[in-house]
Parts: sequence; C-alpha cells; structure tokens
Amino acid sequence: MLKTITTVLALSSSYAMAAELTGTVTDQNQQPIANAKIELHGQVGVIYTNQNGQFTMTTEQGDVELHISAPGYTHENINIDGNQSQVEIVLSKNAMEYIDVYATPLHGSALESATPITVLSGEELQRNNADTLGETLKSQVGIHSTFFGPTSASPIIRGLDGPRVLITQNSLDAADASRVGPDHVVATDTSTVKQVEILRGPSTLLFGNGAIGGVINIVDNRVPTSSDFELDWSLKHETAAQENEATINFTSGTQNWAYHFDAFARSSDDVEIPGNPEHHEDESEEEHEAHDDEFDGTLENSASESTGFNVGTSYLLDNGFVGVSFGKLDKLYGIPGHSHGHHEDEHHDEGHDAVEEHEGEHEEHGVEGDMSQQRIQLLSDVNINQFGIEAIKTKLGLTEYRHAELEDDIEGTVFTNDTTQAKVDVLLAEKFGWHSAVTFDYKTTDFKAVGDEAFTPASETSSSALALLTEKHFGDVLVQLGARIEQVDMDTAEFDITGEIVEHHEEHEEEAHHDEHEMHEEEHEAHEQHI
Repeated sequence: MLKTITTVLALSSSYAMAAELTGTVTDQNQQPIANAKIELHGQVGVIYTNQNGQFTMTTEQGDVELHISAPGYTHENINIDGNQSQVEIVLSKNAMEYIDVYATPLHGSALESATPITVLSGEELQRNNADTLGETLKSQVGIHSTFFGPTSASPIIRGLDGPRVLITQNSLDAADASRVGPDHVVATDTSTVKQVEILRGPSTLLFGNGAIGGVINIVDNRVPTSSDFELDWSLKHETAAQENEATINFTSGTQNWAYHFDAFARSSDDVEIPGNPEHHEDESEEEHEAHDDEFDGTLENSASESTGFNVGTSYLLDNGFVGVSFGKLDKLYGIPGHSHGHHEDEHHDEGHDAVEEHEGEHEEHGVEGDMSQQRIQLLSDVNINQFGIEAIKTKLGLTEYRHAELEDDIEGTVFTNDTTQAKVDVLLAEKFGWHSAVTFDYKTTDFKAVGDEAFTPASETSSSALALLTEKHFGDVLVQLGARIEQVDMDTAEFDITGEIVEHHEEHEEEAHHDEHEMHEEEHEAHEQHI
C-alpha cells in the first residue's frame, strides 16, 4: 500500500501547456470587490483580487471552471472557454457565508451541496467551543449530546449515536474507543481546529457502513497548505468549574516550505451544580435532609485535565503540496457516578441505617479515564491534468490509542486501538459537464480490551472500499450521484464468558447450601432445647 501511495505522489513530473487569464470582480454597481477568492476547479491553492478587484492566474489550456466567492456576496461558478484570456465577473449581495466542505473529494460548499451538510467555523465555532465534541455541537439542528458528565459527551445525530456516527479527522477515522461506551471521551479537540463539518443522509455514503447516523469531520491545519503567516492565541476562564484554557495556532514558512504548530492546555475542577445529584427513593425525609447537608455544591469527580499539540510541515509545489504531521492528545477526566465498589460494602447488617451505607459509599474513590493518542498524518494534493485525471489527493493516517480506567491510580480495564488508514481520491477530467471522483479506501484496526470489565472481545478488522461521486450543474440546480462497494474482514479472539457464569453460579449454590445447612443445625438445636 505504501508503495502505491509513493507512486501516486510522484505523478506530478510533467505539466500541460499553461495560459494566462486576467479578470476583474465587481458588484452590481460596478464597484470593485477586493479580496475576493478565486479558485480553479481541480487545482490546489487560491488567489485573491487586489484593491481594484483585479486578478491574474495561470490556467491549463482548455475549458476551465472558476469558483468565485467574497464575504457578503453570492458564490459563483463560471466556465471559461480555453481561448478566453480575460473575464469580468459580477457578484450579487448575499448575507449567507460561503464555506468550503473538505469531507467529500469534490470540494464544494454547504450552500451548493445536494445533501444536508452543516459547517461550524469561525466565530460561531469559538462561541460554541466546549470541552467535548458533543457539547460543542449540541446547539446545531438535529444534534444532541450524550453528556456522560461534563468531560465525556459524544454527539447524537437524529437519535443515533455510538457506532452509528462516524467521527473523522481530516476525513480519516478518529480511531478511538468512544463508540464502545458513553464514558469514553472522543479523541479530538475543537479548540484549535479550522472547522467542524456535519454530514447527514446520502452524503455519508462515501464513508461506509459505520456512518448510517452521520459523519462529523474535524478539519484542522496540522498539515499546512500555505506558507502565509498566521498566529492566533487565546486565553479562557470559566467560573462554573474554575476552568482555565490556553491555545495557540501558528503557521509560517518560505516559498516552498510551510510549517505549522498548534497546542492547547485545559484544566477544570468539579463543576458547580444547583442541587444534590444523588437521590434515593427509599430515603426518609430526615435522611434526605442529611444528604443535602453533606452536599458541597459540586458534581463529584467531574474535574479534568487535557493537553495536546500538533506539528506539521509541507513542501509546496507549483501544482499542489505534500505534507506530514505528528499530533499527541492526552486527557485525564473523572467519570461522575461511576464507582467500582467493594463487595463488603454491599453486605451491611440490617441494623445499619441508610445514612451509614451512604457514608460508606462516599469513602470509595471515583473512577477516572486516562486517554492518550498519538497520530501521524500524511496528506497530499497534486494537480495532474493528464491521462484523463485532474488531480490526486492522498491521505494516510497512523494512530495509536490507549484508554485506561483508573481507580486509586491503579489501572483497571485498558482499551487499545491501533489503526492504519489510507485514502486516495482521484479527480477525473470533466466529461460533458460532469465532475467525478473515484475514492480508494483501505483501513486496518487492531482493537483490544483487557481487564475486569473487558466485555468486548479483541478483534482485527480490515476493510477495502471503492467509491464513485459525480456531479453536474444544470443552471442553479446541482445533481449529485454516488456509489460505494466495500468488503470488511474481521478476526475476533475467542470470548467465552460461560466459565465465569458457571463459577459465579456455583459460588451462589455453595452459599445457599451452607446457609441451608446452618438453618437445619439451628432448628435441631432448638428442638433439643425444647425437649
């Protein structure tokens, strides 16, 4: 597979003959529009108009398609004849923002997509940013949060969650264990990302059978596509949990090299809540008041600490880029209401009241989740314009994931997930106005769970898929067609719990037999005393 990818990346050795195209972008009053973005369909990179609304770009000979957008104006797609060297473009006023969608091989926008796509970016993403992905997206239409505590919440799309919702990072699987249980945090963080894309309905077809509920694609700049200088940083404090957060995003480079670094650090205490979350139906009024007196105004065991960073570099070509990145994410968080109690606490004498039992429960230590992930990504986007191919986009991800449940700082159940995924998108040359892309997707996953609560058997899974997406504009109407064929092979370890059940059953039979024997002895002694 790696040899194939290397060959794909090397296909940019020759170029077709180029032509120069100049133009102006104005509004309906013939006033120039500065900083309008011009994209050439099938090519990497963008150019912007100057203060006079003018631009100059190099195109391949033949018919080309331009995508023009500017804040506050409508997005326009214009077909340019191969013999045309100058063009005048007029944009109409529009309050709706044009945002690129990167999840699909044919980059478009949420506005012109034929399928339901929601994009969260810019100031809206900053306003909604939270510790977890579920809490970040819960204000979007049709999306809710599982909210298993403030530090572990996954998104619910149209009532579906867990393994029915696929979470990806730059279109590659997040490769965590968040779909195994609601108390497993998603191995992503939105504090330093570019945008979050939410795909529903037919648009999830290209991602396979694990995305029936929807796809959430996290887009960041860990593999930079431009050497333009960019520096963003933020400091945040929230009073509900005394949370402190610091983030930084940095991109720079030279003419041929681009560099990127981003990092974040976040810590919080137990979150403050208005009422006691614990309630026992069999409590008397006095016992309930006693528990309220013990309540300290916080959700116990809800504190967390998170850190992460990404570093990446890219080599910028005249017709694309090739880049690699390394990222690390660590999260240590409490799991409210989750405790592994000792058996002796369950066998109180009947003379003990409920308050003493409750105090015994509070002596137990809360359970924490300790998650760590290391991720390497290789991304490339190379314009070919030969052999009926416009461009080739390559994505390769190598991920090592580990999640441990801690009690008294001692590891209990440990989950690991080692994933390798390779995707190659081949954009085909336009035929009769149809733009098409073929996607090859290969993924292997090695999942293991070890410990007392390891109820999921170890498995090794490999999948291979071939997908096709094609679209055409008929005036203001966009028609999209797609298909995917996939093969999944899974090898699982033998997982036999009958022995545990039989052993547990035998223990209960021995206890019952012992109790019955003691009862007969007591009856015999009482009978002798009576005689």
